[in-house]
Amino acid sequence: MKPIVVIGGGAAGILAAWRAAECGAQVILLEKTSRLGTKILISGGGKCNITHDGLVEDVLRAYRPNEASFLLPCFYHWTNDQMVDFFTDRGLEVYVRPDGRIFPVNSSAKAVVAILESALHDAGVAIQYEQTVLAINREHGAVTGVVTTDELIETDRVILAVGGSSYPKTGTTGDGWRWAKK
Repeated sequence: MKPIVVIGGGAAGILAAWRAAECGAQVILLEKTSRLGTKILISGGGKCNITHDGLVEDVLRAYRPNEASFLLPCFYHWTNDQMVDFFTDRGLEVYVRPDGRIFPVNSSAKAVVAILESALHDAGVAIQYEQTVLAINREHGAVTGVVTTDELIETDRVILAVGGSSYPKTGTTGDGWRWAKK
């Protein structure tokens, strides 16, 4: 069976790669930069706002209605409580601020990224750093491979988790829009 290729080593890509590998898939995670979780490292001023406390319905109220509708299935499939359990089961102590945001107690965002990276390794995900994706190949409407600056990876399954173009210095340059449109 061909591997699942996850493009993007941010929070979404890391968790998608980890979960796919946990479910038995061979997974290759491609990250454009030299490290995982660049945006995670700057979130919350480097302290890393992991998630928000409260009922899923309450958390969804923080989003615009169309965004909340889009996120609803994801938030019920893997809740904020499960996210907290993921980290605390791996030794991270967390606390809830009065506004409901959840942060590590005595750690920084680096500890959060280290836990995520460890989970990837434990699940057997092959991480390739400094891999710029040039194209996602298709034939007859189906994905056939991912072209990087170094190689062609044959695959029929891609998870595109590159983000938008909000922080180009972190690697989010908007490439994903072009690939998704194709």
